[in-house]
Amino acid sequence: MKSAINWFDIPTLNFKRAVRFYSEILGETIKTSEFMGQRLGLFPMDDDGEVGGDIVPPSNENKPSKDGTGYI
Repeated sequence: MKSAINWFDIPTLNFKRAVRFYSEILGETIKTSEFMGQRLGLFPMDDDGEVGGDIVPPSNENKPSKDGTGYI
């Protein structure tokens, strides 16, 4: 195991703006895809066990808050 973290979600209130922001600061394309009916912005990663993650659009269950990110 290369890292104790293997996946992360970044909830956002403005999905398009977040995809544009992370693409710009990382200098990498954040690809958008749909998984189980939800649109996601996928961070680039290799297949050799690197940490991966996604940008998640706002929902009733997953959104940023003053108490941090995560499921509410």
